[in-house]
Amino acid sequence: MNRIEYLKKTALSFFIIVTFVNVAMGILGLYFEGEKRFGYEAFFFPLIYGFLGVIPAIISYSKKELGLKQLVIRKILQLIFLETLLTGFAFVNSSIEKKVIIWFMISVFIISFFVHIVMWALDSKAAKELNLELEEYQKSHIIP
Repeated sequence: MNRIEYLKKTALSFFIIVTFVNVAMGILGLYFEGEKRFGYEAFFFPLIYGFLGVIPAIISYSKKELGLKQLVIRKILQLIFLETLLTGFAFVNSSIEKKVIIWFMISVFIISFFVHIVMWALDSKAAKELNLELEEYQKSHIIP
């Protein structure tokens, strides 16, 4: 994967992460602190979490194709780094109770899982389209 493709994929991941972070923050906020109201600065937190969420993707970047074992190890390291980074940011920026942190960490895991699912679905769709185009090209350019 070249750098342009990697940047496009990272930008797409950012927007998917921000969307899921908004949903998770809304659910956790309503459940744990439903009476609390925020100012306009709260709109920036999903963007910050989205930015922090794509930083660990550096771990899984490779110019060459990774083997399954390498990919799994990198994804596990990426998840550990992601959990540490986001939980640390949450602790530094607020006084959160321990039970909320546990649910926060579970949310980070679920969001990470859904981001991977969405990215896989998009990649799968692109691969199918590419294969169909290749098949049509081969049919039209094969000399009988």
